[in-house]
Amino acid sequence: MISNKCIFYVFLVLTLCCILADAITTDNSLPLYGVKRHGFVNRRRDGVGAITSNHGGLEKRKKENDKDKDDKGEYAGRGPINKAAAEDSFEDNDPTGSSECQSPSDGQPLVQYAVVMDAGSQGTRIHIYKFNYCSDYPQIESDIYTKDKTGLSTLANDPQKAAEVIEPLLKQAMEKVPQELHKSTPITLRGTAGLRLIEENKRNELLQQVRDKIQESTDFLLDTNNNDGGVIVMSGEDEGLYEWWALNYVLENLKTPTDSETVGIISMGGASTQFVFQPPQDASIPQEYKKTYRGPSGSHDVYAQSYLGFGKTEARSKVFEEILSSSSQQNDGSGKDIVYSTCFDSSFSSNKPPTTGTDEDEESIQDNEDGGGPMTVAGTKDPGDDGFQKCYDTIKSIFRVSDINDIDSNSGPDSVDSNIQFEQAPSELLPDNQTLFATSKIYDMVKAFKIGPDFTPNDMKVLASKTCQHDKSAFNDIKKSKDLKEMLDDPYLCVDTTFIYALLIDGLKLSPDRTLHASDDLNGFKMGWAMGAAIDMLLNKNN
Repeated sequence: MISNKCIFYVFLVLTLCCILADAITTDNSLPLYGVKRHGFVNRRRDGVGAITSNHGGLEKRKKENDKDKDDKGEYAGRGPINKAAAEDSFEDNDPTGSSECQSPSDGQPLVQYAVVMDAGSQGTRIHIYKFNYCSDYPQIESDIYTKDKTGLSTLANDPQKAAEVIEPLLKQAMEKVPQELHKSTPITLRGTAGLRLIEENKRNELLQQVRDKIQESTDFLLDTNNNDGGVIVMSGEDEGLYEWWALNYVLENLKTPTDSETVGIISMGGASTQFVFQPPQDASIPQEYKKTYRGPSGSHDVYAQSYLGFGKTEARSKVFEEILSSSSQQNDGSGKDIVYSTCFDSSFSSNKPPTTGTDEDEESIQDNEDGGGPMTVAGTKDPGDDGFQKCYDTIKSIFRVSDINDIDSNSGPDSVDSNIQFEQAPSELLPDNQTLFATSKIYDMVKAFKIGPDFTPNDMKVLASKTCQHDKSAFNDIKKSKDLKEMLDDPYLCVDTTFIYALLIDGLKLSPDRTLHASDDLNGFKMGWAMGAAIDMLLNKNN
């Protein structure tokens, strides 16, 4: 006879199986993450680059993350939001109310949502921003976001799939924005460098598919302030300007007409790098790099330059091709021509440059002069003491002014704009005491190897010199985070660190001892252009 105890356990197992099956069959949504405002961030500088909070926001996050100090350490409150913290903080128990005030500024709603879709080269992200109007200008209160790993630029030859990619993202936004606020919520999708690299006709068809899907599936208000239908590919300069704007807006540097103590930003993505800062008022900014922002403090001119093709992923491809074209080849005796480089360790061997995240990547293989087949790039067995220098000499050559071209956002990949060049030295206009933030890919590197958050180009050179020895044991003194382990296993690590150093010194022409502040979020909010675009939509909506 079966005992009652056995019956109980059988019942328990069946119940758990039913619960699991129900979860698998009914929950197909993407994971949602988000953050809420932690007090206000005011500025108190302890030397160049050091920014702390007088209102407990960063300090609170630091205490919350002390248990993860080995992974975050001094980056607590500045680094990327960890998954657990995000999942604990995105729920809003009062989506139509504000945690900051009970009544809005005259003539404004208490809360206002804005939806921004970021079509990057390595994924498509949606941000659902909640702002309040406790004062005359919108103040961010929360950011809910999720991501699909498909970059729309990979769908250039199959644009119909773009609608499939954004559909679950739009569904999340429809669920999180209160129904009664849908028709007053502006939405935009903006593509970045990955989409700028594909042909114009393919790009336009893809964007139209997205535009149609948004209009069919939501009641949101497409942002058409610029007569672009709300779905566009931004210029690199606008991308940088929006990120600069968001950073300084959250830091409350743009509240009054007398505010002039802004911070600059260097943002390296996968396909491009943006450099944006505010020069002195009497500085003469080249017209092609001059951008004007308007906000609570009025209108101001900033320097904004984008270097398309000089993001981390695109740079890898450039370096690979440069090695093939500039190094002498050797024959390994089997008919295969090899070019050796200290940029890679001895286990590396490839005749294909890395892909760059667009559907139009060509598996370009350079044939040798005799037509005997593809040439191979291989790492050296012993890089020697000058391994870094040899790799650096190769990489800095990709910053030759005569070879640097950018692609206009309205043109195809064969279009050349001769004004976008490294011959302009933006650092000549950069105030010596202005804080410079380094974000995204640069931040990832600085954080993983714990050389910051404040660092100099010389610090990056020291790191590059170590990575170009291709000896993992040289980093045994650093606790191995997941990111660090992945970087140490990446055959392009020496290329990446050396490229960042060369970009700062040979590209942007910064002083070797110039202090930069590595960060990727501020007061809990992830830094990026999307927040700046949301603020811009709201300010335009109310004008």
